Amino acid sequence: MSASLTVTGLSPQSPQGDRNIVNILRQFGAELTQNDHQVRVFAAPLRGTSIDIGETPDLLPVLAVVAATATGETRFYNAARLRLKESDRLEATAALLRSLGGQAEELPDGLLVQGGQLTGGIVESFNDHRIAMAAAVAAIACLEPVTILNAQAVAKSYPAFYTDYQKLGGVINVI
Repeated sequence: MSASLTVTGLSPQSPQGDRNIVNILRQFGAELTQNDHQVRVFAAPLRGTSIDIGETPDLLPVLAVVAATATGETRFYNAARLRLKESDRLEATAALLRSLGGQAEELPDGLLVQGGQLTGGIVESFNDHRIAMAAAVAAIACLEPVTILNAQAVAKSYPAFYTDYQKLGGVINVI
């Protein structure tokens, strides 16, 4: 049996746009099952794709991490408003991936990510909770350690993020 992760509390009927993570992961080639109570994602090879991020802008940083570990190129578009968040999230996400050895190019209204392997390094969170969380997720795929500057930014939306991250097997060393 292949490795899997089960997430509870993600209702397909939720009014939140973030519920579309399931369909977006399927676009990448992820294998998953879903019912009214949970989503189970199985380890599978991922491939680049093209994603309209207009309805789910908050997902861009973590989806860019997925794209950086997929095979091929992923283009995120309809994302110009991400320049007006806690940080310029297009710039910050591109910087996050490049600081970890990935390839990302900012576009006026999006991001172009070349898939491959992330190596590790030091990431500036730009004091943006979503960039800090995406960097922690990226660390799982990196060959070397990842240091997140201003990692405490996650407290804005998810104060228990690092506790839950450790429960899922993530390793954290506070400096």
